[in-house]
Amino acid sequence: MASAKSSSSSSSPAPPTPAPSSSSSPTAGGVDYFQLLGVLQKFDVDASSLEDAMKARQKVLHPDKFSTKSEKEKLYSADQASAVNEAYGVLRDPLKRAQYILQARGWGVTERDGRDRPVDPELLMEVMEAREAISEASGDLDRLRSMLREYGKKVSDCIERTRDALDAEPMVGEKAKDEVVRLTYFVRILDEVKSLM
Repeated sequence: MASAKSSSSSSSPAPPTPAPSSSSSPTAGGVDYFQLLGVLQKFDVDASSLEDAMKARQKVLHPDKFSTKSEKEKLYSADQASAVNEAYGVLRDPLKRAQYILQARGWGVTERDGRDRPVDPELLMEVMEAREAISEASGDLDRLRSMLREYGKKVSDCIERTRDALDAEPMVGEKAKDEVVRLTYFVRILDEVKSLM
C-alpha cells in the first residue's frame, strides 16, 4: 500500500481497484461463488451463515474423506476446496462482494465500466483532501483516530446504501455502481489511516 506521503503527492486520486482477474470472476471455471457456498446471490449476507456454509463444504471436501479415492478424485476435491476458500474470501468482504455482484450482473467494477458518466468530481476532491489530511496527521494519533471514526462511519453508511441498491428488485444499477466506486475510495482511505496507527 502506498504511504500517505506518496498518495498526497499525486495530482489526482488513483482509480478504484480494477476488475478481479479471470481467476476470481463470476464465470471462472463456470462456478458462481454464491452457488458454490449454497447462499442466495444478494449483498445482504449474514456473516455467520456464510462462515457456516464454508465450513460445511470444507468438511465434505476434507482430504481424509478422499484418502482412498483415485488421484483424479483427490485432485478434484482439492480444487473444489480451494474454490470454496476463494469464494468465501470474496463474499465475506463487503467491497469485494459488491464488486463481484456488479461484475456478475454485467456492470463491471471500475468507475467507467458499463457507462459513460465519470466519477463525481466532488468525491475526487474529497479523496485528495483526505489524503492531504492523512499526510499531515502522520504521527498525530488523536487526529488519526478522529479520521478513523469519520471514515469508518462513511464506509458503514456507504455499505448500507450499496445494500439497498444491489438488493432492490430490480437492482438499481447506476446507484449501486456509484456507491461501490465511493466505497472503494473510502475503504482505501481507511486502510491508509490504519497503516499509520
